[in-house]
Amino acid sequence: MKNFVVICLIALPFFGIAQTSYEFSSPLPPGGEQLFAPFAAHFGEYKSDRSDIVFELSENGIFTVSTIVNSVSRDSVLESSNYKVVGNYLFGIEGIDSIAVVFQDNRYYFGMRHREEVVGPNSKNVLIRVSNQSYLLNFFENEAYQPCLFSIVEGDLAIQYFDYDTDTEVFAKVPQTKQVEEKTMKTVTLAPQREDFAQINFMDMFGSERKYKKMQ
Repeated sequence: MKNFVVICLIALPFFGIAQTSYEFSSPLPPGGEQLFAPFAAHFGEYKSDRSDIVFELSENGIFTVSTIVNSVSRDSVLESSNYKVVGNYLFGIEGIDSIAVVFQDNRYYFGMRHREEVVGPNSKNVLIRVSNQSYLLNFFENEAYQPCLFSIVEGDLAIQYFDYDTDTEVFAKVPQTKQVEEKTMKTVTLAPQREDFAQINFMDMFGSERKYKKMQ
């Protein structure tokens, strides 16, 4: 059984035995080159057949792009001077000239792209180079970091999230800064030096690849 970055313990009968969750005091790898955007050769949009989320890699950083479905009632369109429907297009949505709509059950439905910054000037997440093809994306949360492996494999994006066996010993020799134990969860903050991190096999701390095809 695998233990992901976020662990749900509500339904598991551990009988008071604390499960261990790991985080890092600093971005990984230690002493690595921090980047503010991916390499230019990797710019593009990447999408999986199993998800509606698109990863956008550009000179501005890394973003996720998804579609949020909104709607407005026909009565609101008729009563408001802000809205106007011409054919299958709705006018009056702030910041958008017009948007395609589908009329159903007396409402106009439309999809809006939601773009969220993952790495960029407004994000506390940290991107560090591992090689010419790979990065560690360090998610910042609760004053600590959780790593994620980003790789470009044969032109497509492969993502491997922080994932380890529940009884792993892979971090046993890594220096710790603190431990916090609450009910059935013990959180250990690790502070590896470069030599400590070099001894860790990526296969032991990252899960299987989630592949995203580059969109043409």
